[in-house]
Amino acid sequence: METELLVTNRILDLVAEGIDLAIRAGALKDSRLIAKRFVLGQFALWASPSYLKKRGVPSHPKELSQHECLRFSRFKAKAWELTNDKETTAVMTTGRVLADDFETLKAIALQGEGVGFVPSFLCAKEAQEKKLTRVLPDWHGDAVSFSMVYPAQRFVSPKVRAFITVAEATLKEPKILKAL
Repeated sequence: METELLVTNRILDLVAEGIDLAIRAGALKDSRLIAKRFVLGQFALWASPSYLKKRGVPSHPKELSQHECLRFSRFKAKAWELTNDKETTAVMTTGRVLADDFETLKAIALQGEGVGFVPSFLCAKEAQEKKLTRVLPDWHGDAVSFSMVYPAQRFVSPKVRAFITVAEATLKEPKILKAL
């Protein structure tokens, strides 16, 4: 069995393009697709130890305005909404770097170029290796949610059903959740 993987940030028409399954981030618009949603932690602030040594460690979200913020270009607002589960604040961000890919933002943070607002699960390995540090650890953003979506049809193909089963089982493993 052959598997073709298309990696893009564009929303593709699965039916028109003959795609069996897609993984989409965030809230979904109404569609004719079936969706299985899963949550992988939360958005959090991450920076390299070298950046924090050079620029200082903020003690409150309002201090982020004095930092180089690595921003996700698909977020419409320039403000990051953060909560500590007691209060919520929107922080206007500044920074020279915008990217449409969280892995890219993480790579730039690893180079010591700023504070990234990135899904925590992407930074688990680097945090364990002390290459990235959680900034303002009591504060976080929204939950990071993904959905596996596939066309609504009478019969779901065995390969799509098998992929969904394996993905769900993998995401439920304690070691995955512990890393988040």
